[in-house]
Amino acid sequence: MVAPIARILMLLMVLGSYWEARTTLGQTNGPAAAAAVRLLLVIEIAGSAIFFVLHYFPQYIHLGWRTVSTFTPSRQERARSLLRDAAALMGLLWSSFFAATIHLAVRQAQALEPAEGARQTPRYTPWLTGGLLAGIVLIIVYYQGKLDALGSGDSD
Repeated sequence: MVAPIARILMLLMVLGSYWEARTTLGQTNGPAAAAAVRLLLVIEIAGSAIFFVLHYFPQYIHLGWRTVSTFTPSRQERARSLLRDAAALMGLLWSSFFAATIHLAVRQAQALEPAEGARQTPRYTPWLTGGLLAGIVLIIVYYQGKLDALGSGDSD
């Protein structure tokens, strides 16, 4: 039941990124920074949209050796529910990562002294990237375990 809340938060992150990019792009120190922020925004929107609709196509999601159709009919709805939650949480991580990256890129572009802004961003980038990768791995491992446990009882 995590999916609705995670989807709402994901949507709010995307809208916040769009608002920040829209309101601050005219105040940056050059067109290259504006283009980079626009590209990050497009990537955030595209990735979030994929995670938002991913659970509608369970036949394309492979769970190790299985797909949702290999579960017994009585367990397929539970497997779909787990996939909804996993996709929503991964989408929330994705949009959070890009919202933070866009925020840092905008702040770097608005810095009065470009060298100061350039020093600030690399300090946070490894933490953001590591957090994204670790979060996705944890979500996959957790939900794969849940789906394996659900599938191991498929003798009904």
